[in-house]
Order: sequence, then C-alpha cells, then structure tokens
Amino acid sequence: MIRILVVSDVRFHRESVQRSLAAQEDFQVVDSAADEHVTLTVIAPSVRVVALGLSDTGRSVLPWAEAGVAGYVGQDCSLTEMVAVVRTIAEGGCPCTPDVSAALSTALPSCPTALCGLPLG
Repeated sequence: MIRILVVSDVRFHRESVQRSLAAQEDFQVVDSAADEHVTLTVIAPSVRVVALGLSDTGRSVLPWAEAGVAGYVGQDCSLTEMVAVVRTIAEGGCPCTPDVSAALSTALPSCPTALCGLPLG
C-alpha cells in the first residue's frame, strides 16, 4: 500500500488530486493539508516527496531536486501519468524527461537521488 499526504494551498487542486489518488486500489490517502511549510517540516526522512505541476525544464525542477524531492509531475501530465509517477517513485524510480535528467546530472553530479533516469510518458 502506498500511503499519501496531499499538500496544496489551493483547495480545489488538493481535493482533486486527493480523489484521483484515492481511487487507486494500492494508494491510501492518509491526509491532506493546505500549508506545505508546516507539513513538510514534520515529514519523516524516509518519505518521498513528489512535486506537482512543474515545468519540464531543468531550471524549474532543479530547486526542487536540491530541496530533496524524489520526483515531479510535469504541468502537462495527465492524471494517469501522475499515478504512474507516484507508483514509480514509491518503487524507488526517478522519472523525468531526458532534458531534465541532463540538466540535473550536470548541476548535481554527486547527488545520487537527483531526479534521474526514467523518462516520463
């Protein structure tokens, strides 16, 4: 079972993502929150964070990678792709586009968890 906390300061976005993920048999949405700053400070180090709605460019993804996110869902991804990304990350994968992978490997060469390797959709 993949346990999920949905965090967004936009209620409609938070509720939509929560419903989409909760519809998956192997997902359990354990909670949702509006304040990412408060919530993310209490998350255990073993939790993998997935950023939603990023542009598929190294410049957009790099700050998130430096902050320690395990992966991201691009702003043009579908709900089906979002679910696939969450599953891949839960299994230890790091999906991203080839362009983002190249930018991150240049910017973060010593970071083994930099969003690398597996292309999106």
